[in-house]
Amino acid sequence: MWWPGWTGPSIADGAFAAIGIQGQNIYINPERNVVIATHMAQPKPVGREPVDPLVVFDAISAALD
Repeated sequence: MWWPGWTGPSIADGAFAAIGIQGQNIYINPERNVVIATHMAQPKPVGREPVDPLVVFDAISAALD
């Protein structure tokens, strides 16, 4: 499913992401011209992430400036 950004930086940049239930992510930040795709394998959906993926993607996007 596609979701609008929920962190401060991603909201400000108009970023959005496709978030899979087993660790798959596609992050698109049109303001910074950044696309990040990750794929992971969790044995089953756990309903939570050890680290919010958007926090990581926001940090990567900021570091690329």
